[in-house]
Amino acid sequence: LPGTGLSVNNINYNKIRGDLVVQVSAPRSESLVNFSATLIKAGLNVEIGTISQQEGSVLGSLKIQAFGR
Repeated sequence: LPGTGLSVNNINYNKIRGDLVVQVSAPRSESLVNFSATLIKAGLNVEIGTISQQEGSVLGSLKIQAFGR
């Protein structure tokens, strides 16, 4: 994702739950937290999933829903 320091590894949309789960890698966990805050400011409901350290980067997931879900 340009300008974020994040790389998308996987995207999964679940129509029944109405959510989008994006698995990303980042140089630091702060990058993931900052991107989550940006999405929240844009009006989305975002939850950060498990974050794990892997060989100089972090892997994590974001569960994204529109408000009202």
